[in-house]
Amino acid sequence: MTLSRAFTLIVLMATPLAAVAHPGHGGVFAGFAHPFTGLDHFAAMFAVGLLAAQMAGRARWALPGGFVLAALAGALLGFGRVVLPGLESVIAASVAVLGMALIWRRGSVRPVGRDSPTCVTALLTVLVAAFGLFHGNAHALEASGSPVGFVAGFLTGTTLLHGLGLVVGARVQDLIVRAAGVALAALGGWLMLGTLA
Repeated sequence: MTLSRAFTLIVLMATPLAAVAHPGHGGVFAGFAHPFTGLDHFAAMFAVGLLAAQMAGRARWALPGGFVLAALAGALLGFGRVVLPGLESVIAASVAVLGMALIWRRGSVRPVGRDSPTCVTALLTVLVAAFGLFHGNAHALEASGSPVGFVAGFLTGTTLLHGLGLVVGARVQDLIVRAAGVALAALGGWLMLGTLA
């Protein structure tokens, strides 16, 4: 996949999402659709998969797994009407930070051995999980209808986006992954500016 094709694919996938971001939701299908209909959620979840594809061993699964588990915890808080502080700002920042992680990842990000993560990998795992907590909280606060169905749906959608990022990240050239990191960091910066308005 060439750089121009990858960029075109990302733009085409993301463009219609901004127009329908964050409508009111309820039920399994609406929960499933929610990660795909918010540009901030879509970008962050896809980025987690891209970043995980750059890892080896258990770390490859720790990033998306940590995000999903933390998103569930955040959703439970949201259904309890707990709003995490700085919610929209942290979600926007997650896109920028994950983009920067893709740009600046080095050989040290990969685990030294197959099953022994480095400090950098552990830090990324904690950071990604923290972002998952905020994304899950936002999903639940925007939901209506059956909480169980909505959570099952958005966790399935989230997992699919992580999987898409993993597949794309494993198949494209390093330069394309870094270019995606630049695009995500810029998008995150733009989203952060929007939270200040």
